[in-house]
Amino acid sequence: MTGKKIKNRVFICLICIIIALLCTQLLVMADEPEFILSIDSLSLEMGVSTNLVLSLVNAQDAKVLKIEGLENFDVLSSSQSTYTSIINNKATYKKDHNYIIMPKKTGEFTVQASVEYKGVTYRTNELKITVKETTEDTTGDLKDIFIKTNISANEIYFGQ
Repeated sequence: MTGKKIKNRVFICLICIIIALLCTQLLVMADEPEFILSIDSLSLEMGVSTNLVLSLVNAQDAKVLKIEGLENFDVLSSSQSTYTSIINNKATYKKDHNYIIMPKKTGEFTVQASVEYKGVTYRTNELKITVKETTEDTTGDLKDIFIKTNISANEIYFGQ
């Protein structure tokens, strides 16, 4: 009889632990999603590129619908990165959409992204970007550059 009581207690303890773990996991996933648009500099010059980053925080299945105002810029490259951290039983998921952009013309432009997450459309913060003409370097003429190289081996092999 005592063997059955011990088995029942162990079984009940295991069920309680599983329920507690599931509850904490649900609390972790209940964080509000954040959608943040950031840029290296709000004041740009013609011919100079900058980094534009759209961060999707705690929104694992979010879809970027459109980035309004991006038509005023050339997208030189784009990439994505993901980041997951668990600190003190609190999980954070972050996905960054990185764009290297260069302005097409001068003026003031507003950039804002639309993101869909769980059937709801969210809008990010607005960025007001000012693009000016390129300023000339008034430091004078360019100086000659001297480069010295040393080759350490007498023979060179393919793939060395």
